Amino acid sequence: MKKKITILISLLFSINFLFSQSFIDTVYSVKWGSGWQTIGRDSIYFPKNIFGPPCKNATKYIPASGPEDVVELGFGGEIIIGKKNAWIVNKEGPDFIIFENVFCYGNNKIFAEPGIVSVSKDSINWIEFPFSNETLKGLAGITWTNGNENCFDYTAIGGDAFDLEDIGIDSIKYIKIKDTAIIVSLLPIDHQYYVNNAILSGFDLDAVVILHYISSNSQSMLFQIYENDGNYYLYYNIDVSISIYDFLGIEIWNNSQLPAVNYNAIFSHKYSNGSYFIVARKEDLIEIKKVILIW
Repeated sequence: MKKKITILISLLFSINFLFSQSFIDTVYSVKWGSGWQTIGRDSIYFPKNIFGPPCKNATKYIPASGPEDVVELGFGGEIIIGKKNAWIVNKEGPDFIIFENVFCYGNNKIFAEPGIVSVSKDSINWIEFPFSNETLKGLAGITWTNGNENCFDYTAIGGDAFDLEDIGIDSIKYIKIKDTAIIVSLLPIDHQYYVNNAILSGFDLDAVVILHYISSNSQSMLFQIYENDGNYYLYYNIDVSISIYDFLGIEIWNNSQLPAVNYNAIFSHKYSNGSYFIVARKEDLIEIKKVILIW
């Protein structure tokens, strides 16, 4: 029987704003496009397959492809996504990264099915990131994923990073991705991104990483918990101290001896049924969550 994790309590002690990192967790709307593939749209996969980090098995030459990892938007399809109770904010450098299942093949050719990216504060007024019809720069879905890298390090993980500074906006709540895969079939045949339209199927969304956000309520800011392949993972900034305590108050795990990574598997089968407390600390900010495991 699959285990169940229940988060009962979240307490946040601070009056300071903390600019944190996370993933999208909400689909506000989706309009499937046309085409011959519908990968990942079934309710047993979607929208879970686009939440959390990008596929860990994705590389320059091996893209994410399973329905548990990506969802196929189809030609002209579009999706509006975001993070509940949070604002994505403009800070130094990129503010979010979009991951598609791009891959390299042949003589440095790139198979890409791009998407146009727009953002909004209110889901009514949209600002589109400018892009080039020739180089495709400014579109999502033109850079492959290095899935074994730190997903919050935009210089290593790959994907396509977007900076709100480039469009002169301070914060957003909504991200829209609209398929424009057909654009690659209109390029010169010797172009690095040229793909015959007969084998195109549309934008495949893997994940969206948020590099800068502030919470609009007291929801978790120091860490998040995500399930993948039967294990639960903690995701946190590397400067956050994390400890797990059992119901007797005995510390049973902490991240002080780990390499400088942003995640670690927790709550695998070595943990028995019962209550646990996750305590996260960063400077004068303390966050506590009570978790109940049921196997």
